Order: sequence, then structure tokens, then C-alpha cells
Amino acid sequence: MVTTIIEKETIPTHASPQDDTAILVKRLRAQGHSFAEIGTWLGVHWRTIYRWGRGENHPWQPVAINQLLAHMLAKSQN
Repeated sequence: MVTTIIEKETIPTHASPQDDTAILVKRLRAQGHSFAEIGTWLGVHWRTIYRWGRGENHPWQPVAINQLLAHMLAKSQN
């Protein structure tokens, strides 16, 4: 298992980057970010973020999306 470090906190990396996308979306939601806010920040529709968070759909480039989501998570923790 590989871990990604974000501001002294680790996010476990599971079987695939797609799993990590769902985890990051859930963590952002837990911090109070709306699907629309996350979607606007990434330039995608809020329903896309909703489906990523549920693991129904996956981004085309999950590693790049995960880096952006991790950045948003770290930024919101400050």
C-alpha cells in the first residue's frame, strides 16, 4: 500500500487511483465542500463529482484529478 501525504495526514492508496478519487471527494464533502463547488473548481459538472464520489464513474486521468483534489483538500485545511 502506498500513501500520499497531505499536510501531516496520510490518505491510503487502495487498489487503483479511481478508488482514491472517491476517497478524496468524500473527504472534501466531509469538510463541507459541495459537489458544485468541487465541480466548478475542476471544471466539470457537479453530477460528475457526485458519481466519482460514489465510485459509479471514474475520471479519464485519475492521477491528475487526484492531485488537484488533494491540493484542494490541503488548501481547505489551512
